[in-house]
Amino acid sequence: MALSSIVKQLHDGSLGITDGTGTPLTCVVRFSQGDFSAAGFKHKLNAVNHYQSRGVIVSSRYTERETITGSFSALVTDFSEATAGTIQDLILGVGAYSARVSTLAGDVMAFDITYTIDGTALGDADDPTFTLTDCVISWDYGESDPDVVSFSFECIGAVTGDWAIALLS
Repeated sequence: MALSSIVKQLHDGSLGITDGTGTPLTCVVRFSQGDFSAAGFKHKLNAVNHYQSRGVIVSSRYTERETITGSFSALVTDFSEATAGTIQDLILGVGAYSARVSTLAGDVMAFDITYTIDGTALGDADDPTFTLTDCVISWDYGESDPDVVSFSFECIGAVTGDWAIALLS
């Protein structure tokens, strides 16, 4: 596959959120503002500690796990909708998403967030994609012109897809 020469921008990306059921329930982020961001990517998702002897670093080691955090926003069309559902419905487990299941075992509700760039529409060989697994999502509502709902997340799982990051075991 050749390296693309097309610069990507906010019109090219899309977001999908899925739960942990056998056939995952998926909510595509409608009316996204094109402001998806995620921070904390690195070779391993662990902090690095440097160990010194008399002021000289003698060893560096990966230590505790760190998380990727991020945000995105969307224009508000509805708070809730029983048939098609909204992102908030998915997070709350109501309406169309009342049967949703966490991607994590236990009592924390988490989801996978997939970011895709429509590269083939631009002449690229494929559509680059990565998935942030086991994300805990919250949101803020803002009345404005137009009304906007802003989502924040913390990814406590792995990164898969084109930006896969191997985790320490």
